Amino acid sequence: MWGGGYPENTVIAGNPAKVIMSLQTYYEKRKKSSIEEAREYIKLFYQNYGKVPTIKEMGAFFPLYLERTEEALKNNQIRTALSGDDEKDVISCFLHSKSKYASYKEFIKECKLEL
Repeated sequence: MWGGGYPENTVIAGNPAKVIMSLQTYYEKRKKSSIEEAREYIKLFYQNYGKVPTIKEMGAFFPLYLERTEEALKNNQIRTALSGDDEKDVISCFLHSKSKYASYKEFIKECKLEL
């Protein structure tokens, strides 16, 4: 318990503060939402610009499909210096994670059904 008796590894919000959900539940919820948000982003980008966005233009969605190498991060000009986060930690976590899709091309192919 911390901060006046709240359990660790939980999402707390409100005034007065209350426990909303576990961090694991929040993580799973965000993981699912990020895919839906990326699909919506591609759809809107395509509607506005008439083209599929590049990996760089997709911004923070890169963990869904980008190859797990530092070279891929550099070649696609991915911003890893996020505000408040240790850049080395961000890169390390990315390199040790698994992508949902084998490639950006695979992700785009799935999204084209919705364009």
